[in-house]
Amino acid sequence: MPIDRLWSDPATHRARLARVAARLGAEIVAAEAFVGGGSAPDEPIPGEALALAAAGGLAERLRAGSPPVVGYVREGRLVLDLRTVDPADDEILVAAVVAALGKPAAGAAGGDGRTAG
Repeated sequence: MPIDRLWSDPATHRARLARVAARLGAEIVAAEAFVGGGSAPDEPIPGEALALAAAGGLAERLRAGSPPVVGYVREGRLVLDLRTVDPADDEILVAAVVAALGKPAAGAAGGDGRTAG
């Protein structure tokens, strides 16, 4: 992942989050990222991410899926930070989450709530 994606334009990132959140029924929440090494491993990078209810083993199903999706659980919600996902992979991410949730995504291809494929 290009490190500059951690500092993406907030308005552009927010619009991307809103599109994906609408498809998944997710909420946009404040989320901090960390570079993890170098001169400032503990310095947070403020931003926003998606949050879904983590009940029913959602995180485990996503990790076991194909492709695997890894998020983190905070306060009973699964957080997915799209700063770590190439925007070209958003449809793949949506499909993986929809499969793990076991329900059709809103706004999917064809406009009838069904995913393509």
